[in-house]
Amino acid sequence: MSSESNPVNKIIQYLLWGCLYLVLLIPIIISSEYMFPFITGKTIYFRILVEIALFLYIILALSNSCYRPKLNKTAWFIIIFGLVVFITALTGLNPHKSLWGNIERGEGFLTLSHVLIFGLIISQTFKTKTQWYKFFTAGILVVLYINIYALAQKAGASWTINNSQGRLSSTLGNAAYLGGFSLGYFWIATLLAIHRKYIAWKIFLILFILFDLYILFNTQTRGALIGFFASILIAATFTAIKSNNKKVKKISILIIMILVFTSLFIWTNRNSAWISQIPGISRLVSIKANSITAESRLLAWDSSWQGWKDRFLIGYGWENFNVAFNKYFHPEIFRDKGSQIWFDRAHNTILDVAVASGIIGLIAYLAIFISSIKNLYNYAKKNLLIAMPIASFLIAHFIQNIFVFDSLPTYIMLFSVLGFVIYLQTENQPDTEIKAKLKPINPLAVILGTIILIPTIIYFNLQPAQANKTGLESIKYFYIGNINKAVELFDQAVNMNTYQTIELRQKFAERVINLIGANHNLTEEKIESLVYKAGNEIQASIKANKYDAQNYLYLMSLYNSYSHKDRSLAQQSFYWGQKAIPLSPTRPQIYFELGRASINMGQIEQGIAYFKTGVELNPKNYDSHWSLLTAYALTGNLTQAQSQYQHMLDIGMTENISSLERLANLYTIGRAKQELVPIYQKLIELNPTQKSYWNALAELYLELGEKNKADALAIQMEKLNLSTQ
Repeated sequence: MSSESNPVNKIIQYLLWGCLYLVLLIPIIISSEYMFPFITGKTIYFRILVEIALFLYIILALSNSCYRPKLNKTAWFIIIFGLVVFITALTGLNPHKSLWGNIERGEGFLTLSHVLIFGLIISQTFKTKTQWYKFFTAGILVVLYINIYALAQKAGASWTINNSQGRLSSTLGNAAYLGGFSLGYFWIATLLAIHRKYIAWKIFLILFILFDLYILFNTQTRGALIGFFASILIAATFTAIKSNNKKVKKISILIIMILVFTSLFIWTNRNSAWISQIPGISRLVSIKANSITAESRLLAWDSSWQGWKDRFLIGYGWENFNVAFNKYFHPEIFRDKGSQIWFDRAHNTILDVAVASGIIGLIAYLAIFISSIKNLYNYAKKNLLIAMPIASFLIAHFIQNIFVFDSLPTYIMLFSVLGFVIYLQTENQPDTEIKAKLKPINPLAVILGTIILIPTIIYFNLQPAQANKTGLESIKYFYIGNINKAVELFDQAVNMNTYQTIELRQKFAERVINLIGANHNLTEEKIESLVYKAGNEIQASIKANKYDAQNYLYLMSLYNSYSHKDRSLAQQSFYWGQKAIPLSPTRPQIYFELGRASINMGQIEQGIAYFKTGVELNPKNYDSHWSLLTAYALTGNLTQAQSQYQHMLDIGMTENISSLERLANLYTIGRAKQELVPIYQKLIELNPTQKSYWNALAELYLELGEKNKADALAIQMEKLNLSTQ
């Protein structure tokens, strides 16, 4: 009896296929109703689809022996990897975060387990190459839309969102993700172009490949481009070794030679003007070990290695990379206010996995790739034209992940291909109708599965999604000044008790800090109550995760910002700062907040000492020097402030309008009137038509009792026609 002759069985099969096909649409989802619109919607919908697919698969497997699991080494390594991640999550520093993840990444074991389950389900669901090729073709059509969206981004279309500062990111929200995605689908499209029978499809796929390469290069993602060229070289070498066709061997060798000589030619001409006109290539050849991006990555890798050594065997637990990074933070990463200093990934998947799950998890992860490529190498004897593009996909993906990490769209792509690899290792039936022994659908299994499925979807997905939406609404009400409504919605979101809570508290604290000293209609009592409420919320986060230095800094900044009204908050800030130091002893921001707290407690010398410690951690950072200068200026140490400013000029800071205005603002707050005079004189020299500089200098002369100079200034302003502007 075939599956065709059982209508109920067939309906379930099509529903299962429908879920798997709908997963392909996940990368195009952008949900502005959520915080992190490029991530949250994708994560929620993916998990729901996988949960439904798992339910349908179990029902189908119970009635149809054809769908029962046929596992091989690759499948078992995926299962083992998942188990290791789960166990090390429980033994890690913060099991709750490891299991649930957070809003920004939407990962944690919860999502990772869904990714692994998706890969295993799909490996057991599609039973013929024809079915697989149809699935991959559907993926190509989705990627075509993603690429068109990226092209619209490049053209500046108003209906697109550009999230990568000139580089293409499409609906994935990050150029690095799109680069890895385009790289993977280059090889999937190559597979289809080889095996699709109709000429129209082959032409379409060739055109798609060219379009996809255009997008890949315009993402300017170095890791993806390195993965592309390396995989081409390896694919050609692989084909040259395994092919029995002499013509194919010669073509492969020719490709290798062309690639090598082209690479050498581009590298030797990397400083030529024409190189800068080639998208992606110019950025690839311009990378230097001392560039900001490369240096930050290398420093992050070193922090990863130092952290990994502390828990070499079982790691810190999934999603706890930030703890290791903070402990061994390289202050050189902090270059200015725009620096990314809160790394939650190593930007190297090998190190990410190692820090999270230890050497055991890393071995299991590597085993997935090694097993797959080994089996593809053996499968090449049977069909080189399937093994070559799939092996190249895995190699390309692995190489580019040395420089970045997976997001949900690339995870879906990767585990779709791994599912295909599992299928290839277990296939023993031709591309014809599969016959299997069928049993009637078990109604008890359907009822029991439904009873489990519905609360699972609600608890794991709909409730966190609602908390996310409510939290975002709270932030919006903060922005429009309806504070009472904002607080009400925040409480609703937090009371849902989801994994969103930690970040919702941080967002709340940020909004309260912004309210302090801002123009608003709130009473001082209301501001004070908000400060204490936000402080209690962050303290609750610290209690839930005592190893995360970031929460301590949120709390210190909050308390310091209001300590001019409540001196006891400075003492609390200092208390929490002392607890933060062991968690991130080389992070300058902790010492700056300790300095603020000390000064606000009246301990000026101690406060200045903390600011100096922060500066000494990275003496090349001008923002750190500005922090020390600010401390000098606001505590009346004007001689030291002037000396500090001169030191900043001596070490290379440019004196311009921006730096002089910043200095003038500090001296104004510190009431250093005499010291302001030469500053405004310099500002007038740099921009003699700026009336506000003249007026400020004239007012200073009058306040200092130098009326003659003020009158002379007025005459100069008349000559320049500034007095009537």
